[in-house]
Amino acid sequence: MRWFFGSLIALLVCLGIYVGSAVVSLSGLIGAVRAENGADVLARTDTARLRRSLVDQIVGAYLKQIGRERPVKPLERLAANTYGASIADAMIGKISPRKT
Repeated sequence: MRWFFGSLIALLVCLGIYVGSAVVSLSGLIGAVRAENGADVLARTDTARLRRSLVDQIVGAYLKQIGRERPVKPLERLAANTYGASIADAMIGKISPRKT
């Protein structure tokens, strides 16, 4: 029984540390935004993941728009996911700096 409660307490401590680190990171990001420090905001943002997310959203919206008029064929879906993603990535590249 001691092992169970010890493990439960250890799990709760780890969960608290995990959530606490996210809260501290988010408060740092909010502070950078309020201070209008663009470089610090970009340093705290995973721009590669943000770009992939935006590309996925653009391609998904395009496929959804096409799907309203007619069914989307698998070949069209493949083309949109490959070529559309590269076009959307290029468009996003024009509006956002690439972090290296």
